[in-house]
Amino acid sequence: MGPGLFELMGFAGDVDLIHDGPDTLTGPVIAAIHDHVPHAECFRWEVRSARSQARFDTALLTSGIVPVNLMRLLTAPGSGVWDPWDGWKDIEKGKYRYIRNGFYHDSSLYKSGRDLECFSALLYCQALLEAGVTDFADAEQPGIEDARAVFHDARSDHTRLALQEHAYLRARLLYLMSASSPRPTPLSSGHDCSRPPSSTCSCPS
Repeated sequence: MGPGLFELMGFAGDVDLIHDGPDTLTGPVIAAIHDHVPHAECFRWEVRSARSQARFDTALLTSGIVPVNLMRLLTAPGSGVWDPWDGWKDIEKGKYRYIRNGFYHDSSLYKSGRDLECFSALLYCQALLEAGVTDFADAEQPGIEDARAVFHDARSDHTRLALQEHAYLRARLLYLMSASSPRPTPLSSGHDCSRPPSSTCSCPS
């Protein structure tokens, strides 16, 4: 038997799957994952069709940039790892970037109450934790200052009001905060798994 999800995903892992079938295929894909992948319930699965993903890809143009989180494993024949921001270099050097996006407030997700700028900074923190960086105060990481600036600006009435008005934002914030906690190893008879920086796999249907 090959390595399981816990060996493949390391400290934590959301698994984002993009399939090239119709939207109606998403439900059956999720069901098949939980039926056939051991311990699938211990992970957060985000499954979308390529058509549904287009909105989120557009929002990425105005979101904070975490290069290591933008890497995708493509499973179509002749494909490989899609790495538009050279995230692999961050992994090799052990120096992880976070680039604040000056166009964030033009984001369609932000305008519709489905995103906050600090969410991308939290995803960056998760990437650091996954890489074994635990002392952010002394971390010599190239993205730390931008992340700190985002968190500083998030301490505002606007952020508090947005969280009060949008249940989705509250749920997303809670998830991102809890996802920074380590997951226990599954036991042979029953296991209690917390959820957990994002690996994306684009899979042909």
